[in-house]
Amino acid sequence: MATGKGLFIGVNQVDADQYKGWDGKLSFCESDAQAIAAIAASKGFDNKILLTADATSEAVTTAIQEAADTLVSGDMFTLFYSGHGNSIKDKSGDEWKDMKDETWCLYDRQLLDDELYALWPNFADGVRILVLSDSCHSGSMTMGADEDDMVVKAMPTKAAKNIVLRDPGYYSKLRQKIPKGRPRIGATVRLISGCKDYQQSFENKPKLHGQFTLSMLSAWGDGFDGNYAEFYEAINSTMPEYQNPNVLVIGANNEAFSAESPFTI
Repeated sequence: MATGKGLFIGVNQVDADQYKGWDGKLSFCESDAQAIAAIAASKGFDNKILLTADATSEAVTTAIQEAADTLVSGDMFTLFYSGHGNSIKDKSGDEWKDMKDETWCLYDRQLLDDELYALWPNFADGVRILVLSDSCHSGSMTMGADEDDMVVKAMPTKAAKNIVLRDPGYYSKLRQKIPKGRPRIGATVRLISGCKDYQQSFENKPKLHGQFTLSMLSAWGDGFDGNYAEFYEAINSTMPEYQNPNVLVIGANNEAFSAESPFTI
């Protein structure tokens, strides 16, 4: 019988000392993580939840590696993140499309997408991985949101520049620890993100959740019987026009995974 493990991360603020004075306060990221974890738990997943101060880079990468060490072909791993996102200039030459590394703003530091990518080959062939990211991957403000109701989940441009300028070598040193090249990924990694790389993700203050999480909960309802493509369409149908979820699949081809209902172990 297959096993399901989940890691659910919600970061309502970051350590201002590590982010050069920026605390990145948000309101509903912890609630987002807990709500999606509850769905996974109802489907039989063994969950780990990391909230705000517990969501450090070491805790997150260790939890992902622990899942990689224990899951075998046919098992399922779900990784959810809600918090600030950022993008920084790519130095390794692997981001040919937008020339930027996307990041998750964990409590102690930004986690590079390169770091996540380096963990996927550690999973056994045939493992199914679902990544859900309610965060921003853009660097410019999206127009059209009511500032009283919607809060952008992106690191402000000034704060992002300050962090890099005050310690320009820090993230370069991180990149040097990441294996070069593109190692083979035997698992199948399916991403549904809260927006496109060039867009912002928002918190919906009246509804007490991130907008992407809110749309996922609406699509799920009392349960969702469709496949992942249909789940994406259900999510997208209730998203605002200025925030469009993105889908990306890397690793091994797994048509059976695509045909499953979400959170199926």
